[in-house]
Amino acid sequence: MPCRGLRSLLLALFLTGGHCSLIAATYAVGTCLPQYVSFSTIQSAVSSVPAGSMIKVCSGTYFEQVTITQPLTLEGVAVSNRERAVITMPPEGFLVNANLQTLGQLVAAGILVQNVSPPGPVNLSNLTVDGANANLGCDPYHGIAGVVYATGASGTLQRLTTRNQTSSGCSFGIAAENPVSSPTQVITIEHNSVHDEDGTGIFVGDTLYTTPSTTVTITGNVVAAIPTPSGPIYYSGDVWVQDVNGTVAGNLITGGSFGIYGDAAGVSLSHNRLADFLPTGLATAISLTASETAESNEISNSYMGIYGAANATITGNLIMNTAYAIVYNCFTNTVNGNTINDTQVAYYQPPSGVSAANTLTNVDTIVGGSCPAAPLKRPDFHFRRH
Repeated sequence: MPCRGLRSLLLALFLTGGHCSLIAATYAVGTCLPQYVSFSTIQSAVSSVPAGSMIKVCSGTYFEQVTITQPLTLEGVAVSNRERAVITMPPEGFLVNANLQTLGQLVAAGILVQNVSPPGPVNLSNLTVDGANANLGCDPYHGIAGVVYATGASGTLQRLTTRNQTSSGCSFGIAAENPVSSPTQVITIEHNSVHDEDGTGIFVGDTLYTTPSTTVTITGNVVAAIPTPSGPIYYSGDVWVQDVNGTVAGNLITGGSFGIYGDAAGVSLSHNRLADFLPTGLATAISLTASETAESNEISNSYMGIYGAANATITGNLIMNTAYAIVYNCFTNTVNGNTINDTQVAYYQPPSGVSAANTLTNVDTIVGGSCPAAPLKRPDFHFRRH
């Protein structure tokens, strides 16, 4: 029997409950790879193949929301001078299918990974997830996301494009969370293009205020937020990590009102390039609310460069063209080895003067502000918590 015929027979047995089971192998969506058993939709493929399979998606536009509940690899492929595989709004419109518990936010996800069984990674690559600017509103029961990895889901997301996720500020390009202590979650988000979202480009969150069970690597991504069309402008930002362990490194981050919002003591932020944040009193390139490390980042054109929390470490950064380069907020931070050029105030509200060894040039005021009896609290970006 020809190989293709054998595959078809095995697939038929699998789908009809036959006693033979499929061996994890390679399958296709579309007609560009006739050597493989193929499916007409991505959802039918991910629901039918055995765990651990590779699914290659032909170029084209797929009007569907995809839910993945078993370990597999899903990737777009280049055939006949075409490569882009786009997942976008189905004819009936987007349906809310995911619950971001750490934020109290329901969203309609283009790709949702949840309840993965048997345990194993779900890996995505070379796909475009387009939100079609389908504004579902912004309240706890509406929102939109390109890709969501729910509780316990692990894997690698690489070379994805998420675009046009807009929902009056309740939108995400990529979101992952693990609001439980077990199972643990390991997520790698690398070399993706995230743009034209009006909420948060990349969000990774864990159980609030307990030992993190998520380890995340966010590296080599290009993330560009757009201003929220309605509501407070601080809704729009690029990378938000909350109560997790890991690294945010080597990313190019632009636009919106915050570049990296770090609310995770176990995360280091290094070698990122951040520029062009909204010129208001809330716009911040790097905002630290836990004892993170911000090291060797390049920051330009932002109202605030780095906003420090208690016991933050701020070293080796290049900060240019800001109103306030480093904001202590009256907390004790470790600040040294930074280069600050072209700013109105180099250090704002240090708790007891500044003895930091940094390089300052073209600074209007070296130290500004004074500290009250209790440290000030910056307006909280946790606008989705309920």
